[in-house]
Amino acid sequence: MKTIRKLREERGWSQFRLAIEAGVTPGTVGNWERAKSEPKASQLRRLAGVFGVPMDAIAIEPPPRTLQVVMHPAPVSPPTMVNVHTVPAPETPPHMVWVRHVEKEEE
Repeated sequence: MKTIRKLREERGWSQFRLAIEAGVTPGTVGNWERAKSEPKASQLRRLAGVFGVPMDAIAIEPPPRTLQVVMHPAPVSPPTMVNVHTVPAPETPPHMVWVRHVEKEEE
């Protein structure tokens, strides 16, 4: 199996050229190649036709999953800043969330 980027580069095509051939925007092609999104089934069929390979010969890298944890200190007045931490989900067991508490800086 080969990735969309590999198949595109083997043909010497730019992302723009593949976008035209596949009927999508260049940004969509870039998102597929950076695993920011996956092609829909209809787009995957079109890609297979464009590249002349079976659909199952195209390796799709699923987008990375992230988990955002929003932490609030105990309610106080006036409201304090909310700390947001992004934790890569694959490194985190599904039943645990790793959070580092950050104290509010004194002004």
